[in-house]
Amino acid sequence: MGIFDAIASLAGISMVCPFCGTEGARKSQDRIHCSKPGCIYYHAAPEAGTTTPAFVAPSPRIQDSRSDWNSGGSADRQSCLAIQYVNFRKETRTFQVESASIRRRNNHILARERRSGRQITLCRDRIQNMAEVDALLPARDRSGAPRPNSRERQVLGYHSKHKTTSPLYEKIKARYPDW
Repeated sequence: MGIFDAIASLAGISMVCPFCGTEGARKSQDRIHCSKPGCIYYHAAPEAGTTTPAFVAPSPRIQDSRSDWNSGGSADRQSCLAIQYVNFRKETRTFQVESASIRRRNNHILARERRSGRQITLCRDRIQNMAEVDALLPARDRSGAPRPNSRERQVLGYHSKHKTTSPLYEKIKARYPDW
């Protein structure tokens, strides 16, 4: 216990948090400021000249995706895909991902991992069961699908955004109907 803590405790400034029991909580005026981040009375160090609320509500909890995984329903088994992947160390890994979250970004597949809920990015060249993954992608993102170049994508994007048309747009749209 330092000398300043001893003086603070004698002066009645430092106390035990009534919610979490952490020592070192401070009371100023009518407010309690706890130093533990998970506490409802948590108070980060204020900036000079700012006022802070007396009560800071805890952040809402993120829904745990593992509850869906463990429910065992047939819909859950259908919405899950096991991706076989060889990483840069040549180790074979299996990722359980949500089927609805799979999408393509250039030469990578982005998907949400089923157990942790984290987004993962996998190189398409290293996926061992790419045929299964390809079947779940939209038609325009599949391996053999033709892809417009940057200029064609610009024209497609402009006209779809502004709900307009042009002869060039119609020609490109005929070439890439799924885009």
